[in-house]
Amino acid sequence: MAKIYHATDKAYNCVRANVRFTNGVAECDIPSVIAWFEKKGFKIEEDKPKATARSKAKETESE
Repeated sequence: MAKIYHATDKAYNCVRANVRFTNGVAECDIPSVIAWFEKKGFKIEEDKPKATARSKAKETESE
């Protein structure tokens, strides 16, 4: 999931490209739509998957 921030309007409340913006922020998980917004100058913030106990254990084993 990625957060998309309107480039200039922090009070932007609208639907654009089938993505709803509330107070200048939207969330989307469709790569082509995210790329389109990025091309249009919107700031994109990708969410990184949260590390689970299992993935942390694998990291320490490999070190």
